Amino acid sequence: MDEEKHFLHGRLKIHIIRASDLPDTDNFFFNFASEDKTDAYVIGKLGEASIFKTRYIPNNLDPFWDEKFDIHVCHEVSHLNIEIHDKEMVKAEFVSALSIPIQELIENETIEGEFDTLK
Repeated sequence: MDEEKHFLHGRLKIHIIRASDLPDTDNFFFNFASEDKTDAYVIGKLGEASIFKTRYIPNNLDPFWDEKFDIHVCHEVSHLNIEIHDKEMVKAEFVSALSIPIQELIENETIEGEFDTLK
């Protein structure tokens, strides 16, 4: 079932502050450096388009970014997806995500708070 898409046009301001209690994804594989932890960064997506990316925080399960983005958008989408990834040598590994319905963004001038993410 396809979800209803909405036309999002204008400026989208996003403030990514922190994440907490991330899984130690490096321990799931053959990693012998015990002090190595998740190297987390956040990507924001509208549909297939990546609209922002934070810097990565090395070896931290409770990363703190405090990064603000002011993005001009012109997209027809159903959700804003916020994804947390673990930077690896060859490619990134997906850690967790949050999806915010565009309808909620349209109806509310500001959405703020702490949000749970799902694997």
